[in-house]
Formats: sequence, structure tokens, C-alpha cells
Amino acid sequence: MNGNLNGHATAPEAAEEPKEDVEDFDLVIVGAGISGVNMAYRTQTMLRGKSYVILERRQNMGGTWDLVNVPI
Repeated sequence: MNGNLNGHATAPEAAEEPKEDVEDFDLVIVGAGISGVNMAYRTQTMLRGKSYVILERRQNMGGTWDLVNVPI
């Protein structure tokens, strides 16, 4: 991507061709914390037949509950 004068990236000149291994999902859940895992559970139980994926950038699930370790 090319940069412009205000520091924001600009779109590439030509769009890339879609990859053949791209999957479509009915629902994309961002984050595997309590809310994300709950949404996956609700999707399985209430929206049967819908496909979903959970996107999490960390290796572990659990979101803030896993990330923050507060001594007790």
C-alpha cells in the first residue's frame, strides 16, 4: 500500500484476485473471551445450521480473564 501525506494508507492500485481457499461464514465472532465463546454457544443452540468462525489473535482463549492476572 502506498502512503499519502496525512499518514494514512491508501488502497492498492489493482484489486487482488480472490484466493481459492477462502471460506464463507454466516457469522464472524471477533474475540474468544467470555462473550465470544457465549456467542458461539448461542449460535450452535439457537441458530442451528449457521456457520461461524471465532477470530482470536492470542494463542489462548479466555480474553481478559486469561490475559489479566490479578493477585488476590
